[in-house]
Amino acid sequence: MPTYPFTQVDAFTDQPLAGNPCAILFDADDLSDAQMLAIAKEMNLSETAFVRHSNIADFGVRYFTPAEEIPLAGHPTIATTHALIDDGRLPLAGPKTSITFELPVGPIEIEIFAADGRPPRIVMSQKKPQFGALHDPAQVMPAFGLTPADLLPGAPIQTVSTGTPQLMIPLRGLDALRRARVNVPAYAALRESADFFSPHLFCL
Repeated sequence: MPTYPFTQVDAFTDQPLAGNPCAILFDADDLSDAQMLAIAKEMNLSETAFVRHSNIADFGVRYFTPAEEIPLAGHPTIATTHALIDDGRLPLAGPKTSITFELPVGPIEIEIFAADGRPPRIVMSQKKPQFGALHDPAQVMPAFGLTPADLLPGAPIQTVSTGTPQLMIPLRGLDALRRARVNVPAYAALRESADFFSPHLFCL
């Protein structure tokens, strides 16, 4: 069986054993979808990134969870960029370097800021948001141990996508956010017929 270089990066931290981990596998051009999914299952992280050649961007990248491919993700993009720099595959062009990744949603731009030998700051662009289906609070809120009264008044529960559809759930305040607990059977039933990848509960 062929071997592939890979690494693991903890995004959003400068401390060991912290942040949000992502596995990154290089030179993945000849891997099939089934092989990438199997590797992601073996890695057993929230996402595994596979770096490939691209004819339209600096790098081609695909992201897999242990269950499925997702077209766009935030922390894997940051982690993959860092891994490319750390592995010497992405030389920096002074204080600011701009690159593109080809993803299933199309190319996205990434800016890398470096100064005084410090680790780079990596900023990714997003696609323009597309607003999808509205969801019934009476069906959604019990999946999180909450009621429709916990929602921000006048704000809908809606699927929104900048590449990967997400369920946006605006809450009335921090108290509701702290009380939120996933009701596993109710969430599984909600997710079964869902048009979203993951939920995001938030308060303003």
